[in-house]
Amino acid sequence: MKSKEIVPDDIIARVNSCDDPAKLRTYRKNAKRLGYPEVERAAFVRLTEILPQEKPGTLEHSFWQVVHTFEELLSE
Repeated sequence: MKSKEIVPDDIIARVNSCDDPAKLRTYRKNAKRLGYPEVERAAFVRLTEILPQEKPGTLEHSFWQVVHTFEELLSE
């Protein structure tokens, strides 16, 4: 299983700089299928960071981040 291999930093960097929710969901799906939990987690975290429309660091952003996190988990 590939999960024991080291994930290249450029893949994680690409995920961390992505602003497209559809691409992040695809990264997550493919990482899960291929056994790269580090990439799957990075894509999930990035997705929940960018989905809220409110300004990062505000209470509103944190609230909607939690809501989007639950929605993503429930959609699985």
